[in-house]
Amino acid sequence: MRTKRLAALLAGALAFTAVTTEHAAAAVPTILTACDPGSSWKAWSYTHKAYVITHENDKYNNTGITRSYSITEEVETVVTAGAEATFNTSEKTNVVIGKMEVTVGLNLHYEHAHTSKSSITSSFTIPSSDHLYIFYNGTRKAWGKWSHFHCDSAQSWHVTAYKKVKSFAGTSDGSIRCDKSTTNGLAKLAKKKYCF
Repeated sequence: MRTKRLAALLAGALAFTAVTTEHAAAAVPTILTACDPGSSWKAWSYTHKAYVITHENDKYNNTGITRSYSITEEVETVVTAGAEATFNTSEKTNVVIGKMEVTVGLNLHYEHAHTSKSSITSSFTIPSSDHLYIFYNGTRKAWGKWSHFHCDSAQSWHVTAYKKVKSFAGTSDGSIRCDKSTTNGLAKLAKKKYCF
């Protein structure tokens, strides 16, 4: 009975975490003061997700007229998918990424995938303005630590194995004029990083 109560408490704690924070945390809730010696549990120690700009360029058009430009966005960073660290587990990287995909709510790429390592050139029509335009391409990256927990004879949880993984969702592009506000996550990041 004690083991069943423990499982129910753990499941409830994990569900509560999932709906109250952006991160799927607390693999084994510390609010439990004891566990059944010899029992085990697998869950996330942590997961995170964040916007990242992979390509960027900027342009002024203060000519007085609307003009079309060919803008080449240069590589800012390359985001990859795969394992970052593994300890004492044979679980496949793509299986763990699949678990993270569900937890963070993103459609993630699998092992060996990466964002473009080349510059991206596109045509844009830019109205005349004294303000700088930022052109960007980006994605949302995700990373986490999938852990195996074991309850020792002192009724304490210990991590006995883990796999850390990272990945990213689909890419998208856009632009933002530096004097404008936005609710778009990538555009907000681009404005914060590149507007001055």
